[in-house]
Amino acid sequence: RLETGVDLEGRVVDSIGRPVRLAKIQAAVAGSEWPENSRLSDVSNDDGTFLIASLPSGPVRLLVQHERYAPTVISVNVVQGIENQARAVLSEGAVITGQITYDGRSTMNTSAFASAASGWRGGSAAAGGTFTIRGVPEGSILVHASVYDEVLQTKSTKILVTGGQAQTVLFDFSRPAARIAGTLYGAPDMPLRSSATIVASFVGPDGGLEQAQTSTDSSGRFELPVPPGRVVLSAAILGPRAFVALDALEG
Repeated sequence: RLETGVDLEGRVVDSIGRPVRLAKIQAAVAGSEWPENSRLSDVSNDDGTFLIASLPSGPVRLLVQHERYAPTVISVNVVQGIENQARAVLSEGAVITGQITYDGRSTMNTSAFASAASGWRGGSAAAGGTFTIRGVPEGSILVHASVYDEVLQTKSTKILVTGGQAQTVLFDFSRPAARIAGTLYGAPDMPLRSSATIVASFVGPDGGLEQAQTSTDSSGRFELPVPPGRVVLSAAILGPRAFVALDALEG
């Protein structure tokens, strides 16, 4: 006999009991994770309420996320034949602020985001190089920054968030002193005609991983500014990724 699915009603509030609207709630049944675009999800209404329908009976974990609050996970035992209720309380979490500069000066065409091993991710447009990321959970957090000049450059740094304290992170990019030029071939003596992504990875001055990225033109050619030293190039186009390591010389 098929079991009828169980409905779970709930409410999302902040630390002083005010309703939180537009929180994303995802349900994971025993032995599963929280898949993206799952039907077992909902977004809280103006009064903080939500409804997740057709759940199987048994233990369920709810992942509750909102851009202004730290994510939280609550556990509920869903039972057939009764009214199942859940209440999620969100705390504001920490705030990461930062500045992205290029050769020591403020710059446009920047972005930043932070991520955690739990899958949490928060972003910021970084207008004018300044960014604010809210709702940061406690623990080890990776902060990523990017700037676009001739090519897309990215940097990452790891920080430890404790006690909801605010953190400030500074990123300074510089114009690379070396340059790599080449041609990407799809077969021997046959330059690749379709666009491919070329990524150069290298260790930055502070010991962190940095990257520069560009695309090939219609003849498979590319040119990529990089710092002097050991660089790992990767190329990808809707299929296998190729890697090559080489040394970039200044100038």
